[in-house]
Amino acid sequence: HRIARLVVGDAADDQAWRWLAVGAAITTPVFLITLGSSTNDPLCTALLLLALSVAIDPRPSLRASVLGGCAMGLAIAIKPTSAVFALPMAALAISRLLARQWPLSRGLAGTVSAVGALALAGGFWAWWLWRDYGNPVFPLFNQVFRSPLAPDGVIAAIRFLPETPFDFLARPWLMAQYKRFVSAEAFVPDIRPGLGIACAALACLVAMLRR
Repeated sequence: HRIARLVVGDAADDQAWRWLAVGAAITTPVFLITLGSSTNDPLCTALLLLALSVAIDPRPSLRASVLGGCAMGLAIAIKPTSAVFALPMAALAISRLLARQWPLSRGLAGTVSAVGALALAGGFWAWWLWRDYGNPVFPLFNQVFRSPLAPDGVIAAIRFLPETPFDFLARPWLMAQYKRFVSAEAFVPDIRPGLGIACAALACLVAMLRR
C-alpha cells in the first residue's frame, strides 16, 4: 500500500485505485502458489517490497532509510539470489543522491543498515560454510572460491531464459499461457505483463489522438 500511495497518489480520489493495485498484487498467481509451499520466496518478497517502498520515496525519513536497508540485508541473508534486486535499487538510490533529492545521510544510513543486517543475519552461516565447505556462499560463485565439494563452473538457471529472440519478445504472451518454466517453475499463468503492455499502447494511442 505504501508503494501504491507513492505511484498512484495519496489523494482521496485515488483510494479505490490504490486498493485495486494492492489486491491485484496479493492475488498474483506466481505469488499465491508459493504461499502453500516450503519456499522462502514470500518472506524475501515482503522484505524486498519494503526496501523498494523506501527506494522509490523521494523524501524518506531517516528511520525509513534504516528500515529499508535492514529489509534488503535480511532478504539477501535469507536468500543470496535476492541480491539481484539490490543492484537496481542501489542505482535508484544513487540517482536520488545525484539529483539532490536525498541528503547524503539517507544513502549512508540505508547502506550501513543493509550491510549490518546482512552481517548479523547471515554472517554466522557464511562463516560456517567457509569453515566446512571452503565457500561462504556455497555452492554459488565456486569458480572464485574453488571448493572441492562443488563444480567450479558458473551456476546458471537457463530454464527460464528465452531460446530465441522471438521468445524474448513474446515473453508477456507466453507468461499468460498455462505453461511451466516461463517465469516460474509451476503452472502459473500471469496476464499482468501483457495487460501492462496493452494499457501502455492504449495510453500512447489516446495521447496521440488528443494531440
